[in-house]
Amino acid sequence: MSGVFVLGTHHWFVMTEFVYCPRCQNELEVPIEFRGRSVRCGGCGLVFEVPNSASPGVSRSREQELLEPQAERSRALPRPERPELDDDGRDRSPTRKKSNAGVWLFLLLTAIALGVVVAYACKYIVKSFEPITHAINRPEGGFRVNMPGDAPIDHPAFDEGDGKKITSVVSSRDFGNEQYEVKYFDLPGKPKKVDQQTILADAIKKELNLKVLANSVATLHQGKPALDVLIDNGVFAIENVIVRAILADQRVYLLVVRGAMRPEYPHIKRFFLSFTITDRK
Repeated sequence: MSGVFVLGTHHWFVMTEFVYCPRCQNELEVPIEFRGRSVRCGGCGLVFEVPNSASPGVSRSREQELLEPQAERSRALPRPERPELDDDGRDRSPTRKKSNAGVWLFLLLTAIALGVVVAYACKYIVKSFEPITHAINRPEGGFRVNMPGDAPIDHPAFDEGDGKKITSVVSSRDFGNEQYEVKYFDLPGKPKKVDQQTILADAIKKELNLKVLANSVATLHQGKPALDVLIDNGVFAIENVIVRAILADQRVYLLVVRGAMRPEYPHIKRFFLSFTITDRK
């Protein structure tokens, strides 16, 4: 048949549309320029005329078929945001700040680790400055004590001129120029009805060559009346003085510490606490 176009092959570079065969209802691809012309179905061989206009939703061009997947992919992709530009063409859009949580966590852990190291180092240094102590037992003096520093030296009794014979044990320590003394003497004559704190205060004033006592605190030592005095010349002073006077019957004990130290230092506290009154021989 002259002028009959046989369907059944695809034409990739020709604008086409799809029609249905009236007999077998096959979908056939026809060039759009064949509208109104007769074509033969490649499936059943029926010759029919292509409608002048394609039915909506039925016929479409080959170009549309090829472009549709690309259009769908383009719609699925997010559109990049255009930056806001100022008058000079610079980007004004706000930038998202990066989180510094990891950096801060690292710095915190580092600070904790350094703190632990410094604490142990300080503990070691302080321990290295702890003085050696010597256990002193003086039955004739009626006491025992742990004295810091070098080996203690006994000083024989000497008369001060008022009937008091003072006996002392002295030790020293180079660190802080510290000096530790234990002195004792017996009150002369018969016991007088004098206030015990007055007796202790007089003994300290004579020891320190003071007329008036300041910063004195009455306390007890091993159940005996005692008096504490601090001559505080400041934290950085070359010499501070701490004295504890204890009255045991007719005997007065003086515990004296001199040097660049503070009463709250552990070895100073241990020195006073270690002093124990014992039976005399």
